[in-house]
Amino acid sequence: MPGWRTKVRGLPENEREIGRARLRQGELMDILRIYAANEALHKACSDEGMERRLRLIPGAWRDIRMMATKLGKICDGLAVTVPDGMEIDIGALAKGYTSDALIGLFREEGAASAIVSLGGNVQTLGVKPDGSLWNVAVQDPNNTASYVGVLSVGQIAVVTSGTYQRFFIQNGKTYHHLINPETGRPINNTLKSVTVVTEDGTLADCLSTAMFVLGQSKALNYWRQYGTKENSFDMVLVNTDNEVICTKGLIEKFTLTNSNYTLRYME
Repeated sequence: MPGWRTKVRGLPENEREIGRARLRQGELMDILRIYAANEALHKACSDEGMERRLRLIPGAWRDIRMMATKLGKICDGLAVTVPDGMEIDIGALAKGYTSDALIGLFREEGAASAIVSLGGNVQTLGVKPDGSLWNVAVQDPNNTASYVGVLSVGQIAVVTSGTYQRFFIQNGKTYHHLINPETGRPINNTLKSVTVVTEDGTLADCLSTAMFVLGQSKALNYWRQYGTKENSFDMVLVNTDNEVICTKGLIEKFTLTNSNYTLRYME
């Protein structure tokens, strides 16, 4: 995916650090898949099993090799080689990259208005055929049949990461798919969902996961530092206090529709 590689190279250094952390997830997500599938293999999530896998990670980023290659008759691409025992999990960007590619294809074919929805990832081309804005709902983490509010947007990507869709419960404990790269275990903070709004679908996908892992305070600090610069973005955070926090770029775009939540904007 040459386009993705270019985007990663253009990110601020600490965003690339977040990207490095995400590379840890391949091996760690394998632990959770095993754990969920077979109780006899729950030892994979033991402290010893986790530490063994975490020891594989230091230096792995430097050992990843990318080489230009020809992907049949379709397009040029990159061949990626990783060290033995390691995997790269691209779950944090695959749908964002796909929606970018689809919007690009629609544009090349002459479309002026389109919307792509890939489950948590929405990306639009232009506005509606009648000239009005798109309305994109932000799902309620406490009741997935409902939503907390609506974003009224033009050409944009709206991507949400949360812990309420992909999880399982074992012995009273919830295991979800958003992993703390330092511990190898599901992240535990005050956030229930993070929605990122920006023009680039791949960037939105990466940032929604990364901001969730950072947690509310660090995510907002990151937005203050980078959110208004090149590759600008805005966020809708939903936390465990049933509070919806929007960054200032969404003041005229987000409407709270759920009386179970309170809304505040961040400067």
